[in-house]
Amino acid sequence: MKPVVTLLLRGEHDHDFPNLPPELSMRIEPITSSVTLVRGQTITIVDTGTPPFAGSILRALRDQGMSPDDVEYLVVTHQHQDHWRNVGLFPKATLIAGHNVTAVDGRVDVYREHIPHPDVVIFDTTGHTIPHYSVKVEGLWNGREARIVIAGDAIREDLVRNGYYVSSRAKPGELSSAQKCLEADVVIPGHYDVLESERIAELRALLSPA
Repeated sequence: MKPVVTLLLRGEHDHDFPNLPPELSMRIEPITSSVTLVRGQTITIVDTGTPPFAGSILRALRDQGMSPDDVEYLVVTHQHQDHWRNVGLFPKATLIAGHNVTAVDGRVDVYREHIPHPDVVIFDTTGHTIPHYSVKVEGLWNGREARIVIAGDAIREDLVRNGYYVSSRAKPGELSSAQKCLEADVVIPGHYDVLESERIAELRALLSPA
């Protein structure tokens, strides 16, 4: 049986007060990563969002007939706090991360390349941060078979459309990592809308050499 992928929480990243320190802005602005559930041979969550959204995440998990104790793996795509601050919600899960994540209980299982996982493939998308990882799933999305990439911050639609990735402002590796994430039928980015079909094709074209 193919794993089933479900978006528990859409990522938000609206900056009304761009000059505030990050630790303050996270408290007053709607900043969180997306949170994605993968149900297959194991129960896995990719990125955990921020504390103001914990209630929404737990309700969405309950709607899937699950509790936090059912989650066996957490995959954290990178070290920015909006992607991992809720790891403490899932006390029984093995934490897979490529960096030091300070969990509520101090529990960290550092990511190692090619870690065995029956449902997902974790692949390198360094650029936005060093390291950065995304997750590939050959599974079911909204009842249909699809190649699904849970991208973290390796791609953002707004940055594709404003030309950031093909500009001199882009960090080394960001363009190639964004292109890798678009080799899919469905892309779940860390922030904003899920990308599918024509939208993915349009973004691929925007990132291709003229």
